[in-house]
Amino acid sequence: MAKKYPAPRYVLAENLKALLAPSGMSAPELADKAKVDRKSVNNMLNARYDPRPDNVEAVARVFGLTGWQLLRPGTGGKAAPADQLETLIERFTEASPEERATILKVAEMTGTYKPK
Repeated sequence: MAKKYPAPRYVLAENLKALLAPSGMSAPELADKAKVDRKSVNNMLNARYDPRPDNVEAVARVFGLTGWQLLRPGTGGKAAPADQLETLIERFTEASPEERATILKVAEMTGTYKPK
């Protein structure tokens, strides 16, 4: 059975709230920094309407992320900086099938390793 995912606007709202809380930044400050209308940011935070992709991207950049990272469930305050992810994606894309398998194994091992 396929996994059900919440609508992107709900994921965006959850992730934005998780990023805003520790930053100490208010929604109006975020809007100003992103150069996005304050009402648009308020709509994003309250999961009203489907936001424009360029607005999501602008808001994400304030946190050093990309728009797709904000739309990924569970990203919240745990997202890696966009430049690191871009490098990883680029290297993975250019890798041979064997190298890709190694990258995936390392990622899986790292994700399940729990230091004592």
